[in-house]
Amino acid sequence: MTKRRGSNTRRRAISRPVRLTAEEDQEIRKRAAECGKTVSGFLRAAALGKNVNSLTDDRVLKEV
Repeated sequence: MTKRRGSNTRRRAISRPVRLTAEEDQEIRKRAAECGKTVSGFLRAAALGKNVNSLTDDRVLKEV
């Protein structure tokens, strides 16, 4: 049997539902997509103070 990697080794069993307006939900989904993250991953990173740069920003910085 092979060893599991990444998110397959972690079991996230706790869910924290939040209430959002339609506009907030749309903006969060847009920003998550720009970062190449899932909505859950984006919100988790933002809430934990991790870097959530967009993929476009990263591409521009590499060109500079």
